[in-house]
Amino acid sequence: MNYVRKKNILTLTIYDRIISLYPSGKISMNKTHDVEEAFEIAGELMDRINRAHDSGGDGSDSRDMSRIGPMDVHRCLPGSNCGDCGESTCMAFAMKLLNGEQKLDSCLPLKEPWMQEKVQCLEKLLGEDMMETLGWSGY
Repeated sequence: MNYVRKKNILTLTIYDRIISLYPSGKISMNKTHDVEEAFEIAGELMDRINRAHDSGGDGSDSRDMSRIGPMDVHRCLPGSNCGDCGESTCMAFAMKLLNGEQKLDSCLPLKEPWMQEKVQCLEKLLGEDMMETLGWSGY
């Protein structure tokens, strides 16, 4: 996530895309296949923003992602360095996950029943909404 305060522009890496939100209401995104897909993604993003706003905006259920680093995420990963996600290590996966270059679902060991403790660790660290944003669809 990047926010340009002077221009009031928010840029997110989400849904496998780079999406920028402008104060005029304009939205730009890359990697769209057609207009329908762009509208679907924009609608999902608006729903998420509205849910966050409707939750009170007091920050009680939000996580300060700027304070969460790769080491924090790494502590909640299996630590097997199996490579199933396409990365050579779990630390590389954690770094790419936070940069929006990987999805949580890519970590196949997290889908195993015996990894529930690790998933709970991630839920506590990130919150359910952020887990979904980072590509977690569940077991």
